[in-house]
Amino acid sequence: MNYEEMRAMEQTHVCAQCGGRLSTKWDPGKSFYRLGCGRDPNHQGFSRIPSAEEELQRGLAPASNMSKEDHRVFEGQFEQRIGPSLLPKADLETGQALEQGQLQGLIAWAEVVSLRPYLGHVAIMRGKPYVTIDGYYYLARRRGRSLSIGVRPAT
Repeated sequence: MNYEEMRAMEQTHVCAQCGGRLSTKWDPGKSFYRLGCGRDPNHQGFSRIPSAEEELQRGLAPASNMSKEDHRVFEGQFEQRIGPSLLPKADLETGQALEQGQLQGLIAWAEVVSLRPYLGHVAIMRGKPYVTIDGYYYLARRRGRSLSIGVRPAT
């Protein structure tokens, strides 16, 4: 990754451990630029700042510049506009198309476990319902728990 790409990532990503802003710094010991947490240089990893749609899917509180009423309106519009496209259409492993009965059963199961199928919180794999990553984030937020799922490069 070059210097310009690192500077661009400062605007679109945050530290995975503390949520702080990233900064690009020169590492004199290794003689190259390093992208890292601006608060603590020992923090590892970073995550992309979620869009408004992704925040809604993960159950995050509305953005500070959005009132609760605007958030409810946005949520309703999102479910009408994008929701049906987030419903699973096929089994993740076999690729077999879901029948209407399977889809209705999945929607009912999701509502029982407090998930929202129109936000992409559930999927079918091997004929069984599974919670997606957005579903885990959503449940964690609703239960007031902190959840962080991170990925590091395999180097």
